[in-house]
Amino acid sequence: MRAEPTSTTRLELVTRWAAPVLAAALLVGATVGAVAVLDPVVTPAVRRLLPGGSLRALGDVPYLLSITAVLLGLAGALCIRYRRAIVTGRISIAVAAVMVTSHLTAIGKGPFNPLTVVIVLLLGLWVLERLTRLDAPWRVEVFHGLVVLFLGAMLLSAFGRRPSEILPGLVTNAPKVLLAVLLVDFLENRPAVRRAIDASLWAAGLVALAGLGQVLLSYVWGLDISMAEPHYRYAHIGSLSILRATGFSRFANQFAPPLVVACLIGLYLLPSRAGAGRRWPLAILIALTAAAVGFSLARGSWVALGIGAILIPWMKRPERSLHWFGLAVGILALGMATGAFPRLLRYVNHLSESGMEERTALLGSGLMALVQHPWSGVGVGNFGSYSPTFERPPVHNALLQIGSELGVPGLLVYAALILWVGLRLWLAARRTTDPIVKSELGALLVGLLALLVVIQAEPMGYSQFVWLYLALAEAAVRCLPPALEADLKGP
Repeated sequence: MRAEPTSTTRLELVTRWAAPVLAAALLVGATVGAVAVLDPVVTPAVRRLLPGGSLRALGDVPYLLSITAVLLGLAGALCIRYRRAIVTGRISIAVAAVMVTSHLTAIGKGPFNPLTVVIVLLLGLWVLERLTRLDAPWRVEVFHGLVVLFLGAMLLSAFGRRPSEILPGLVTNAPKVLLAVLLVDFLENRPAVRRAIDASLWAAGLVALAGLGQVLLSYVWGLDISMAEPHYRYAHIGSLSILRATGFSRFANQFAPPLVVACLIGLYLLPSRAGAGRRWPLAILIALTAAAVGFSLARGSWVALGIGAILIPWMKRPERSLHWFGLAVGILALGMATGAFPRLLRYVNHLSESGMEERTALLGSGLMALVQHPWSGVGVGNFGSYSPTFERPPVHNALLQIGSELGVPGLLVYAALILWVGLRLWLAARRTTDPIVKSELGALLVGLLALLVVIQAEPMGYSQFVWLYLALAEAAVRCLPPALEADLKGP
């Protein structure tokens, strides 16, 4: 049994915690007092400095600056209190911050959002790490070369165009591509990769919970609280409008794909050796993410989740392929005989029918842009003037999105990068004998396959999650034993 603390021990605890608690209280109190005085003056001044003289978020959220200042004050106090732990675990904390902020696309203005801030901080941390370890080896491989070529294609697309057409796309998307290089360099060993995978699962679970909370508030109490773009907040079936689960994202197609991948990774790990000791957390994660994907009403993510779930048995037990094929045929026959599948297909087809028409028109315009500008595309992030719809979105297909904006060179590099990572994952999962490593690589592979399905129907060519996931998969293979990794490279 644990001994009761003595009076001396209590005195030591009080003495140890008194200064940090008092400092934190004073910091928060001073911050609250300062913003209470300054906010009525600062907010109108900020509005006058912004284009158009106002910022919708400042009008919709009273005392936004006050809330931000208080949160920064609390964060500063925590950083001071736990400075030693933060310094020790700086890389794990930085990677976890990337995983979390990759879901916060609705927070911020234009290219300035939490993820951009974290990428800048990550770059600074990377430079410091390299300066303090000048003798650390550089592992420049094919992955790095392909990423650099893709950045080159982005720059090539800028030639011959006005800066106002290209700069917004470059500023918004180049940091996401750079993130892949930084992340691969930080994830230099197996424990770091495992922590990154866990962080991605935790982040997905929390975001899924937020999305389900949205749905619950809407369906039960009629409160439609959403950060999504107004035109895309609802899915329409005839005259019925249904609020989509979008969490902290601007669109459902930003919210759902990472949850699809997390759900499939959880499904793959749950019965494996890698899932030992955390069956219940994985089961809860699977339930949360699957439900959130369902309520996102994103058809492409539904399809990807279904295909991924079907692939898992084949990937885990390929010797039983005939059994799985027979089971799939049986379920299909039962669904057709009962009429469940036809009814489901009718429901899916009637879900936001105008969206299907818009996607078809965008595909046609994307193909035309690629034909007219085969070498440099229309410019990174510059498809708006070619878009046939009022909202001016990009092509809802990642490959054609890249092809239309960066031309054939960018498209080829993008496809080669995905194929390179996928092939290495597949070979590594086949050849490794460690059951835990095999399960982790297999889980990442099924997630990558599902992601490939999703991006066929979504404009995710520059998505931070795609680049983050490619880096995570590449790092997982790079951390294999040297002999096996050399075998993957070939003669």
